[in-house]
Amino acid sequence: MGEPYWRQEPVAEFLEAIGENRTTFGTHFENVEAGQQLGLELVYTLVSNQDDWDRYEGLQWYAAEEWANDHPDDPDVEEVLKRVRANRQNYMRWGRDTFGWAIYVFKKDGLGR
Repeated sequence: MGEPYWRQEPVAEFLEAIGENRTTFGTHFENVEAGQQLGLELVYTLVSNQDDWDRYEGLQWYAAEEWANDHPDDPDVEEVLKRVRANRQNYMRWGRDTFGWAIYVFKKDGLGR
């Protein structure tokens, strides 16, 4: 499964800005524990690095700006750009250091033996 995780405890301002609670996501360890509580055995994790996140976020910002330039008369342009620009600011101010993302590979106990 692919899942975000908290790299560090999020500050209240960040949570408010993105409309989330601390419990929306776990830490990397808490994500692993969630699978184990379901009776799954962790086999592997693949954790994104900061370049991965920057590319993922940056391409969204770029795509939104390009779309807005190509569709200036679309009634949603203003709202989309407002949301994307707020997301960019939140990411640069807090999210880059606070969020991580990983793929977790689990197996059911007894499989593959």
